[in-house]
Amino acid sequence: ALGREWTLLLVLPLVGVCLALGYVDARTRLLPTRLVLPATGVAIVLGVVVALLQDDRDALVRAAIGLVVVRTVFWVLWWFRSSGMGFGDVRLAALLGFVLGYLGWAELLIGVYAAFLEFTVPGLLLAVVLRDRSRLKARVPFGPFLLLGAVTGIAFGPWIASSLGY
Repeated sequence: ALGREWTLLLVLPLVGVCLALGYVDARTRLLPTRLVLPATGVAIVLGVVVALLQDDRDALVRAAIGLVVVRTVFWVLWWFRSSGMGFGDVRLAALLGFVLGYLGWAELLIGVYAAFLEFTVPGLLLAVVLRDRSRLKARVPFGPFLLLGAVTGIAFGPWIASSLGY
């Protein structure tokens, strides 16, 4: 989806860390700070390097806005409903907000929105099909869905945005 661009220098080093984070969160419902914060720092450094190589300071500004806005939205969600979302999700949202923001507005918006859809729709369908309301209150880790949403935003964000007329 990214082609042979300098942005691969930003995204590829984070793939392994994000796979590990998704696995750990799915198994333990925890996103270790020891992994998320250094990954965010690495992403910021790589974002600066790639922006300088591409002479694209707009992407860096967009990434910073993405980090702050997405992290703030998730922080507000955590603040009002901390039983449903852990603070690790807030930290991961900052990392993904930076990377998706760097790639573009479409990637950012579709990636974050897709995470919520990919989290909600299967759970609702399963509860309806099985006629079991208790499934709606089941504790399910959100980190893997954030990561899946980010992949959706990277792979399909520009296409979906253009299909919607943006």
